[in-house]
Amino acid sequence: MFRTTIAAIAALFIASTAHAEDAKNYYIEGQFGSTVNADDGRDNSSVMGLALGKDFGKVRVDLAGVRNSSGDNTSLGEVEVDSLLTGVYYDINTNSKFTPFVGINLGYGWADGTGVSTVDDAGFVYGASAGVGYAVADNIDLVARYQYLTSDDITVTNLSGTDNWDTQAITAGLRFKF
Repeated sequence: MFRTTIAAIAALFIASTAHAEDAKNYYIEGQFGSTVNADDGRDNSSVMGLALGKDFGKVRVDLAGVRNSSGDNTSLGEVEVDSLLTGVYYDINTNSKFTPFVGINLGYGWADGTGVSTVDDAGFVYGASAGVGYAVADNIDLVARYQYLTSDDITVTNLSGTDNWDTQAITAGLRFKF
């Protein structure tokens, strides 16, 4: 029920902002990549996400749905964390097609899988991002990013026992501006 409520709120956010006069400052971004430096005893696995945001000039704000998955091929079991995150990013102007950025992410995550310590574990998720966008066209950027996310509320198993969930990921994607 909670996931449905969050999805409905996100849909209302998207619908209410899509018809604004300054819609040229909005964007949708898709991310695909891999985790790096997995927890002890886990393998690196997939990360994917979709974000809708608004560009205010040097600052961007977005709402993203992100899925982190790890442990598919280990005896510790799979862990999947679905997160709904708000991101705030600062774009560094280089007067070129390259735009480096740094940002913070805050939101809520839901974990499941055999590697999660408590069934249907959920809680506050936070982290940071850094990356670079490359303008391939006026309304399309190729984006590469490093993202670190963690949660004090979601507990997973590793070779040492249990620990708070965290992940590091490298992703690439496209940002479409409209």
